[in-house]
Amino acid sequence: MIKDKITSEIKDKFRDAISRTIKTGREHAFIICRNDKEELFPRTTCEGRECIVTMERPESCLPSRAQGNFHTHADVTVARRILGDTEEKFPRKMILDFIKEVSDSEGIDITTPSNRDLVNTLVNKCMRMTEGTVCVASDAVPDRVDCYTTSSRITKDDCNRAKLSILTTNVEESGTPKPWIKPLFDIETVDLK
Repeated sequence: MIKDKITSEIKDKFRDAISRTIKTGREHAFIICRNDKEELFPRTTCEGRECIVTMERPESCLPSRAQGNFHTHADVTVARRILGDTEEKFPRKMILDFIKEVSDSEGIDITTPSNRDLVNTLVNKCMRMTEGTVCVASDAVPDRVDCYTTSSRITKDDCNRAKLSILTTNVEESGTPKPWIKPLFDIETVDLK
């Protein structure tokens, strides 16, 4: 599993990305690389929509391998937009309660990766581009990161289903993870307190 391999350097990078997301209301991300000694280190930070392209390019870890990626969700910014809160008329606690209620109603946690995140991670693992990890944090819960790493139980059928999902699903569609994919990942929480 990955939790015990998260270094203080990576934790600092998690905190920095979350802090930037809180300040800017934009997602921040970086690739997590793994050297021959199985040590993890961060590489290639990005912000906003361009991260979609950057996170799919694990060659930035060369000569090491890509373990996967980390990204933040700008949940507070999205919630304020939904509530029409351009002047921050709602207290932060009310915004956080709204975010939690929406997440709970969808059967997910605030730091759950989207379906697209999990599908891309699985496909990258199946194609041996990465080791199959996606870590997610939220500006709504700045003291923790949830890491999803592909399970050793993955079959060729799971890989084919993920590849087919990419071909038949709108690229912009993210949404709640589909019931078939979440069990293919081991989930760990990294405490940033």
